[in-house]
Amino acid sequence: MHKIEQTLSTSFLKELTLSTIQGLEKKDCFYDQFHYVNRHFVEKNYEFLSTIICNVIEQFHPGLKNSDLAFVNDFVAPVNLEDAQIHTQNMDNKYGWHIDGIDRSIGPCYNLWIPLFRRESLSVIDDKSLFDVIERTSVPSLYLDNGDPISNGFFLPSDLEVDEQKLAQQFIGISDDVMGSSVLLHGVSGKIQAFPCDELRTTPVVKPELGDAYVFSSNQYHASGSSSFARVGISIKFIVKNPELGFRKLLTEDRSGQLPLTSWYSLYMGSYDQFDDFTSYQDYIDFSISNQKDVLDENQNKIDCVKNEMNHILNEL
Repeated sequence: MHKIEQTLSTSFLKELTLSTIQGLEKKDCFYDQFHYVNRHFVEKNYEFLSTIICNVIEQFHPGLKNSDLAFVNDFVAPVNLEDAQIHTQNMDNKYGWHIDGIDRSIGPCYNLWIPLFRRESLSVIDDKSLFDVIERTSVPSLYLDNGDPISNGFFLPSDLEVDEQKLAQQFIGISDDVMGSSVLLHGVSGKIQAFPCDELRTTPVVKPELGDAYVFSSNQYHASGSSSFARVGISIKFIVKNPELGFRKLLTEDRSGQLPLTSWYSLYMGSYDQFDDFTSYQDYIDFSISNQKDVLDENQNKIDCVKNEMNHILNEL
């Protein structure tokens, strides 16, 4: 994970925050993490945003230019807000260890992560991490020789029901002590594995300032940190589309259940599979979002929760 050298300007943050608020007011997005709510903002600022990505990842893809990138999506990740249960089953909407689904189909993809928060919150922020990434170089045993992760994510035994915990423990053949100090994952072989928690060396984000932003490969394990600090993360995802610079399509991903293209992911991958390009999905976003109206209406309180937080942030900016 790389912190960008130049902090984002207040005027840029204001425009991004206002874009998010207006998109939420219009419900111009998918419900799940409000995907594509800032797509018009990204289009307007594409040159600036893609240059940020280029400057960071050119070391991994020598010769990379803006034209070698394509916009995949943007989304909103609220954490520790009072009523923002959008993506996960947890009320605080924290995200467990995972890699992003798009990387299991095509890639490589990179996230530009921009944390937004109230200035007044800084008086209570602690030294706990807001966001964590497990770098390939930090824990190489969690990655294959080609750099891909050995699983799509992992979870704590406590996330399982008691009988599931016992069954998993019997599958692996480990003691209670080992089980209690490990995370569980499904490797590429399909076998359940236990990995020691104390070997999960992470790269954390601690005490960021407004204007800080970070770039990371989205097929490296990442998760919300342990901090109770309230924030709204805006993520913007780009893909390296030039095969000479690393683009690949994975044929092992089962996408047979995508239709009727009602999620951002199925829309994006369905359009790519159908037309073999990275922009055709944009012609169908408005139509696909129109199918989200009912679920967006049903979750007005959650939309309002995030929108109100963004309004506070905008006023302070």
